[in-house]
Amino acid sequence: MLATPEELFLPSIDEKTEYPQKFFDINDKEIEDFRELKKQRELDAAASKKGGKKKKGDEKEGGVAKKAEDAGESKND
Repeated sequence: MLATPEELFLPSIDEKTEYPQKFFDINDKEIEDFRELKKQRELDAAASKKGGKKKKGDEKEGGVAKKAEDAGESKND
């Protein structure tokens, strides 16, 4: 028999480098999570729109002067 020294090793694969297309693999749970997030964003946007209109009316009564004061303070900083 021939005696040849051999070293065996297990190959390692960097999946990000070898398989970049796996970045786009998604599962059903991720889709459902995104849908819930999207619904929540829409609800928040609708709530802020409704709340924003009320705030604009408050600003007309006396909030405009306060805004001018705040703007002056931020310029001095």
